[in-house]
Amino acid sequence: MAEIISSAFQKSQSEKALQEREDQLNALLNNVPDMIYRCLNDNNWTMEFISSGCYELTGYQPDELINNNVLAYNDLILPEYRDELWNKWQIILAGKHNFEGEYRITTASGDIKWVWERGNGVFDNQDKLLFLEGYITDITERNIARDALIQSEDKYREILSTMEEGYYEVDLKGNLVFYNDSLSKMFGYSKDELKELTYKEYCLNPDEIFNTYNRVYHTGKPEKAADWVIITKNGKKKFVEVSVSTHRDNEGQIIGFRGIARDITEQKQNEEALKASEERHREILASIEDGYFEVDLKGTVTFCNKASARMLGYTVDEFMSLNYRSFCKDYQLVFNIFNQLFRTGKTEQALAMEMIKKDGSEGYGELIFSLLHDKDGNLIGFRGVGRDVTEQKHYEDQLKYLSLHNQLTGLYNRVYFENGIDRLGSSREHPITIISIDLDGLKLVNDTVGHERGDQLLIACANVLKKSLRSSDTLARVGGDEFVALLPRTDSKTGEDIAMRIHP
Repeated sequence: MAEIISSAFQKSQSEKALQEREDQLNALLNNVPDMIYRCLNDNNWTMEFISSGCYELTGYQPDELINNNVLAYNDLILPEYRDELWNKWQIILAGKHNFEGEYRITTASGDIKWVWERGNGVFDNQDKLLFLEGYITDITERNIARDALIQSEDKYREILSTMEEGYYEVDLKGNLVFYNDSLSKMFGYSKDELKELTYKEYCLNPDEIFNTYNRVYHTGKPEKAADWVIITKNGKKKFVEVSVSTHRDNEGQIIGFRGIARDITEQKQNEEALKASEERHREILASIEDGYFEVDLKGTVTFCNKASARMLGYTVDEFMSLNYRSFCKDYQLVFNIFNQLFRTGKTEQALAMEMIKKDGSEGYGELIFSLLHDKDGNLIGFRGVGRDVTEQKHYEDQLKYLSLHNQLTGLYNRVYFENGIDRLGSSREHPITIISIDLDGLKLVNDTVGHERGDQLLIACANVLKKSLRSSDTLARVGGDEFVALLPRTDSKTGEDIAMRIHP
């Protein structure tokens, strides 16, 4: 009797220990965020066991899926994955391997999730398949991040393939390891031919290139707008404006250099032809950095590089989400360009327009716009490439000023005077009086005490004449010692009075 009681007690203790282990296992499984399962190998993937992670993953309670009580797990799988998933599992089971795969499911709330599944078949001693076991985890955020990275890389490649400037990457020896088609075209080589060359073979002054790389390597500071001279395949000399910065690997180690190359040969030739203000033109060219930005169909900035933001005094974060109306003074002109592009698809020529900077000041940017499509060819906005031409615009205004004024006295010249007569002739400013003034003795002063004194006499005469005339009158120097005053709405009597003030 004692043996029976002892045996019963031991059995009870064993069952209790087994129950405790099962409770511990269930608690462990239910604390795992993933969905752990056991199911049959049928077309419904009929579930026999599911952990509590099922609810967080699918929005359904485990008992709704177990034995297909409410719906089968296969019903959650998007239709386009069902046959593929079934066929893959059967191949895995035939070879008794582990299954791994990702697919999308529909949750109870109607959301679509990416999931990753890992599992295997469980067989008895006669190799008969009993059931499948495994776990399923949510990888939606990971896949979204992956797709965003792919989209970013696509945008990067698209920018490089469409930009007119050359983009390059070289190793620490100066050998090209990556470059776009524009750089190959600029150098006159095919991409395969250029890959075989070092900078010593296509640069006129290789020591200058080495010194630039060496400075950037040791200081870590990028150098922008360095002017290099290259020799193309056909022996032609080209001037190239190049930026150089370090290229680092994922661990931050310098592995080479990268930058943008712009063909400025034509600009150099124009600069030499003009000859005037040569140093100023070089400074303008050295400061040019092209900006790139994208806007959606409403004109809101969705992407930009640092140059475009810096050009207007913004950081990239500040510039993002601005509307073009915020920084384009003539925003109606930009709207018309967008509208024309939208209707015709034809890229407009580069236009100079007034830009409003963050601090409220104004400048000029030369911009060219084109359509922006997504990877499926759908129009999603517009892209723009621009450069700061503020200094060039001011220079043009100065040339215009000099074309209409006498440089010595600051008065209007003969061209402006003759245009003024034509303009007043068709106006309502009548009567008009013209006073002609000669500076007597100028030749004698020039011959006796020098032209410098003569110039001083001309300036003094111009100042006297300006003080004697009204603000509405026009005074011009039309010859060496000849001045003319154009007096609108002035009769002969008033004209005589003004003449007497000039020469009593």
